[in-house]
Amino acid sequence: MIGTGLAYVSVVVRDVEAVAAILERDFLLTRSNCAIGSTGRQAPVFPVGQSAIALFELGDPFVGGAEKTGVHHMTVSADDPEEAGREAAQCGLMVTSNGPEAGLGGSRRLLLDPKATGGGITYLSEPLVLKDANAGPVERIDHLGVASEDNNVALDVFSR
Repeated sequence: MIGTGLAYVSVVVRDVEAVAAILERDFLLTRSNCAIGSTGRQAPVFPVGQSAIALFELGDPFVGGAEKTGVHHMTVSADDPEEAGREAAQCGLMVTSNGPEAGLGGSRRLLLDPKATGGGITYLSEPLVLKDANAGPVERIDHLGVASEDNNVALDVFSR
């Protein structure tokens, strides 16, 4: 098994504070602020069961300067991203860098080659450690829709 579950989903929004307020007020999610890589900046992150939702503004460098709103990338939890990257490579899912980069909250992450995942942006990352994890009425992220350039490739990757 390459990873142990969904660590977090990065969502790009027009107004981070407005969306954060909705998640807190209407969904009763607890906000944590996590360091964004080694930038000194922080992002609001909301634990949802064993996973989390992280919010980023349009154009944020952590999400590659994304110019569209919506889910930017998902991150698969792996205690050892390098080992998970080697396991992924054995399944034909190559990582795109020579080593891990700084992720959220001090974690290390590796990017899987988007060509190998059908165009979806997927990282292998150390688990996020968030206060109040599993708190609140929302128990889990049930599913994600993955828009891909090649649905057959995406189906093969995400079902294995």
